[in-house]
Amino acid sequence: MTGLHAQHLPEKQTTSIRAPSTVKIDGKADEWPEQLQAYNHATNIYYTIANDDNYLYLCIEATQQAVINKIVNGGITFSIHKYGDKKDKNNVVSVTYPIFKGQQLFFSLTRNSVTGKNSETTSADAVNTLIKTYNKRLEQKCKSIGITGVPGLDDSVSVYNTDGIKAAGQFNIKKVYVCEFALAIKYLKIAGSEPIKFSYHLVVNGATSRGREPMFVDDGRPHPPIMDKIFAMQAINDMATDFWANYTMAGK
Repeated sequence: MTGLHAQHLPEKQTTSIRAPSTVKIDGKADEWPEQLQAYNHATNIYYTIANDDNYLYLCIEATQQAVINKIVNGGITFSIHKYGDKKDKNNVVSVTYPIFKGQQLFFSLTRNSVTGKNSETTSADAVNTLIKTYNKRLEQKCKSIGITGVPGLDDSVSVYNTDGIKAAGQFNIKKVYVCEFALAIKYLKIAGSEPIKFSYHLVVNGATSRGREPMFVDDGRPHPPIMDKIFAMQAINDMATDFWANYTMAGK
């Protein structure tokens, strides 16, 4: 995906999509059309929502380094609101991924993995090495999914759960971060006669939203001018972004 693609996409998805029959929640967008359904400028992500008879799916792609690091450290929260009432806390199911404990992760998409210098990594071997290294770090850290609004389930479940709540994220060879969700429709409190409609709220949480310490702390002591830019960028990275929209389930 590029900025050129984004210019021709709607801000929010406008159509109902039947999920591909081969869909697999593995952090790879291979089953989805190359161009996702929308590009949201508030959150700077491409996304598609789809469904089949049993699951609701969300596929997200992020291309900007700052957005990727924000997603990895703060997670994406995908909330389904049965009645579309933003104040209604009783008819909402939310999933958040990734979540993990410990220090923030940081991924540089421009640092050369061989020299360590800030130059674009372009050779096939260097890119492959970079992506494998990054995906290994994600696999080791991102092993939990946050869940609220589902009676009988804990606040978080393992990514290996068998409860019908799935999520995965990884980088592809184009250095795009792909994140996929699947949530069993039986949990969504949206049963009814067709067509079934609901509102959803998608939040890219701030990197420190889960109580994680910021990577850099301004302690008031003199520092190089470049740190002012770093602190400003970090403030943006720590701020959540979000949007609301509606979706109608696709029939057979």
